[in-house]
Amino acid sequence: MQKACVLCSREMGRASRDAVRPGIDTRTLCLGCEQHFLAQCGVSLDRYLKGFSMPVVVVAPDGRIVLANNDACEMLHKTPLQIESRLGGDVFECEYARLPGGCGRTEHCKGCAIRMTVMDTMVTGKPHHAVRAHLNPHLPDRSQCFLISTEKRGSIVFLGVEPVRDKSVQPTSACSACL
Repeated sequence: MQKACVLCSREMGRASRDAVRPGIDTRTLCLGCEQHFLAQCGVSLDRYLKGFSMPVVVVAPDGRIVLANNDACEMLHKTPLQIESRLGGDVFECEYARLPGGCGRTEHCKGCAIRMTVMDTMVTGKPHHAVRAHLNPHLPDRSQCFLISTEKRGSIVFLGVEPVRDKSVQPTSACSACL
């Protein structure tokens, strides 16, 4: 499978699931962008992700989640390989992502607060903080409420996800069931 850098889209050749350098996932970042991120932020992307005190996933321009910190992996009950290169609705197990068309292509996805917030940050560069979003609000046993925050660095968006444990929080008209 051909891989491309998530920051510059430079083709990186064929990648195998075990092609990893310590501390950096070579399947998502080319050496030039790794060095640029290090110079811009003063730390590697891997270390930058570990510095967050909340679950954070990295979203590529095509909407796929390419990296996640340990907190996000624990929250989602998934390994990094189960997250890499998958659409958000699939990673977060949105019921609507299972419909024909999949994540991002159902009628429910148009009003998805998570999707709209990430894409707004992707297009405008504007960060968002503590936006309320719901996943599967029409399924009481699977409903989840989150406060999400976004920040753009280069061509990727960092999506912070804070689960809201209070079951009394109800979906608002701005929330959607689809990620």
